[in-house]
Amino acid sequence: MERHLAIRLNGPVAVSPATNDSVVPERTLKVAENAQPDPDSKPPVGALIALLVVVVLVLGGWFLTHQLSSAAGLQDCVASGRTNCAPITTTGR
Repeated sequence: MERHLAIRLNGPVAVSPATNDSVVPERTLKVAENAQPDPDSKPPVGALIALLVVVVLVLGGWFLTHQLSSAAGLQDCVASGRTNCAPITTTGR
């Protein structure tokens, strides 16, 4: 069993010349009563791969930004004439 769904458009309003009433144009869509997903449809693998690529790029950019920031700090320290810019840490015995 099908039902019809009427959608009002936000377009120009037509005026009926016989009654001088404004008429809003409508379109009708057929909607199945028990709408089920198509069993032959494939999952959106391309979208998932694109999302994974974006996540990898964001994480790589974040890592690279922090590495460049620490390297810039080390260069600033050396440029100021200090000698203990990268202290060596040793484990206690």
